[in-house]
Amino acid sequence: MWKLLRNLALAAIFVAGALKLLAWYAVRQDAQRVIAGLATYGQLQYAGVSAGLNGSVTLDGVSVTSAATHKTYRAQRVTLITPGLHWLLRRALFHENNLPQQFGVVVDGPELPADAAWFNRKIFDPQVFALFPAVGCGGKDFTAADWRNMGIDPGSSSARLDYHYNDDTHTLNVALTLSAANLTRFEIAGEISRFDPAQLNVPGWLTKLRLKQASAQYTDLGFQQARNRFCARRESISESQFIDRHIAAARALLVDDGVVPNDSLTQLYRTLVSDGGQINVLSLPSKEFLPGSWRVLGANEVWRQLDVTARYQDSPPIMFGLNFVTPVAVATTSPEMAPASTGETPPASVSAAPKVVPTSPAPSTRGGQPSSPASIAPVPKAPALTATPSNIAAAALRDPIVPAPKPAAGSLGLGGLDRAEAKLAPLAVAPTVVKPAEVPASVMPSSPPPPPNSTMALVWKPVIDELPESAPPARDYTVIDIGRLSREEGRRVRLITNGNVKVEGYVIGMDESGVQLRVDRGGGAAQFTIPRSRIEQVQLLKR
Repeated sequence: MWKLLRNLALAAIFVAGALKLLAWYAVRQDAQRVIAGLATYGQLQYAGVSAGLNGSVTLDGVSVTSAATHKTYRAQRVTLITPGLHWLLRRALFHENNLPQQFGVVVDGPELPADAAWFNRKIFDPQVFALFPAVGCGGKDFTAADWRNMGIDPGSSSARLDYHYNDDTHTLNVALTLSAANLTRFEIAGEISRFDPAQLNVPGWLTKLRLKQASAQYTDLGFQQARNRFCARRESISESQFIDRHIAAARALLVDDGVVPNDSLTQLYRTLVSDGGQINVLSLPSKEFLPGSWRVLGANEVWRQLDVTARYQDSPPIMFGLNFVTPVAVATTSPEMAPASTGETPPASVSAAPKVVPTSPAPSTRGGQPSSPASIAPVPKAPALTATPSNIAAAALRDPIVPAPKPAAGSLGLGGLDRAEAKLAPLAVAPTVVKPAEVPASVMPSSPPPPPNSTMALVWKPVIDELPESAPPARDYTVIDIGRLSREEGRRVRLITNGNVKVEGYVIGMDESGVQLRVDRGGGAAQFTIPRSRIEQVQLLKR
């Protein structure tokens, strides 16, 4: 009996070893094929490869060099979690290229290039996955010595990406988990409908997708307190003082990039910095939301359609309030960002002028003396004028009428929408001349007065002849019914949405979801779908 059990155990070990050897050989051959296929995009290198009996594949010492930017991305270890050993052997032996219904990738010790222009390390650290890690703490990123003083090992982080595709419902579930041991944990998940792997190489496949929901969960496991203690000790201030400085600097960093958080969101982040804990973010997009629509509708409108809320721990949720504006025209009333008061009251004639927020929270110093930040535009002082008819007429004759500025060619006329949603002051427009009820003697009349002793002098009054009104410009379009667009393929149209947004493009087609347009922009073209429920008017442009 014991001999039989021993023989069975030895046979099992032999079979397992043979399968592992076969898997290793198949994976090695398949890896060479994958590397050859990726040669046009970049160069993949690894120090070793191994395969498990569960179908997993592990690459050690991985580095990927982009062919376009020549930047190298590294990782200590990359593990591919496949559907199983049977799928792995079948794919390697028969050279299959189809995507599995479920797959996972685990990256241990990820390392991005230090000069990656697309990633802002001041906002999010790619090693410890912390928000605004070194902002307000000396103005520099943390060095290896700083991490050691905080008792943090940046190399202990890992990232895992999983997806599961349901072929029956064409639904794709994606989950990304970023974790740093005893520091932070960041989880992002999303559910996408109308996904078809066979359409990935078809132009315009992205516009057909629909985001059903998305969520994010950020958990602080001790990084905030360790960073607060370290920076307070470095700056010789209390932890509460550093937190105030950190919040102001983080807000200024976002404002410089054209993103303005509201006060509720700022207070929520302050609670996380002070007490640690967890923040949950949830997005339930409206049916009108379309991937890529931000290029046409603007960031503020797309953010509204995403309907994003946030909550700290179990507290009631709040709106994830962000305004996307032009950085040089940001106006904010937050006490943490407002310039210091000088005690002077601006005159009434310039009180409505927009203020420019400084791009740096700390003033520069020259020769030991603080100087005002160069980015703050001084508000000009002018004597207050009384709004009398004579002053209005004199100003109109003295100052030239400036036409309203035209929108930039690449904005599709949506700049006004962004400014309105950001509550900015409107762009400068031409001054309007108000017709006075009685013309004062100081205004030059259109004709000289008659002799003082004549009969005409008894009834003559000084008047100003008005120029005849100019004829309205001829319309370059014809208003048509939306149902007619199905017969106008290839024609150029202008769609007016219920948010008064104008979108011009060439009709590609129309179905129940909306109107498909091709919009030409800067030497290229993009395809968009405008929902029918959003269209208020259709203007067929004349050829």
